[in-house]
Amino acid sequence: MSITLEHTFPDIGHVKIPLYNESYTIFTTLENLKNSGSSHLDRIDHLGELRNVLHCGHHSRYEYLVFQLYMIHFLKNEANAIGLSTKIELENNFEVSSGEELLKCWAILCENGHLFGTYESERAIFYQFWYRFSFRKRLLSLVNDGVIHRELKRILKENDLTKFYRILSWLFIKYARRQGNRSIPQQSIQLGCLLIKNLFRDSKEGSKLKRCQNYFSRIRGFSHIFLDLSRLPTHLKFRTLMKIGATQEESRKLVVRKEKSAKATIPIRLGRKWNENRQSWDWDLWDSGQLN
Repeated sequence: MSITLEHTFPDIGHVKIPLYNESYTIFTTLENLKNSGSSHLDRIDHLGELRNVLHCGHHSRYEYLVFQLYMIHFLKNEANAIGLSTKIELENNFEVSSGEELLKCWAILCENGHLFGTYESERAIFYQFWYRFSFRKRLLSLVNDGVIHRELKRILKENDLTKFYRILSWLFIKYARRQGNRSIPQQSIQLGCLLIKNLFRDSKEGSKLKRCQNYFSRIRGFSHIFLDLSRLPTHLKFRTLMKIGATQEESRKLVVRKEKSAKATIPIRLGRKWNENRQSWDWDLWDSGQLN
């Protein structure tokens, strides 16, 4: 079974992203859940309430998700990124069919953890748990997985709001059947919980899972830079099409291919050059070797 997502980006053009195996299962499962899936994400502003201040930057969480999926597919098929074609063992001898599929599943699952208003809404809820012991105790009691429980305690202790949505994504899929989604197979729910858990799981340096975790972090950062700088009124000019085209011709600009460790991921560094005609800085991505 498979499905192909299609979208058009002003700087890139029309793109097609196929979802197979695990990513197909996760995507179709979320499509059938209440307050979830592509139509739900399309109604959530990526910038939250900031859109009402700037009156621009109207890209949605769905567009952000699609760009992540496009970059994952691009890395595997065009840039020949290492480790995205091989199977990834998670735990209890369970394997994901490929690193590409694992990354796509993480992107789909995590985006569904965002609330309307994104970080503004999430901040309001987060600080209720952070300040009020009874709320925090109740939240911790809902998380019965050791890895997720440990990560939640870390997030609360370190006041790490930016990772809180990942906890929400786990809670959403974990308790989906309690919200009237009885028709959703329990196997799909368990798969979603397992995949999110392994995003948080400690992994050895140089392992396949660690490499995928690093890929995911860099891809999200790249996607933020692309969407925000290309949609907002800013002096930073992001030449996305040029950079992606250069990456297709020379994949080393995006992936350090000779490095065998988990650091062989996406070396992103912003560089700038003064544009005399516009009297402003042009910003672009440069090959920085490795970004730790």
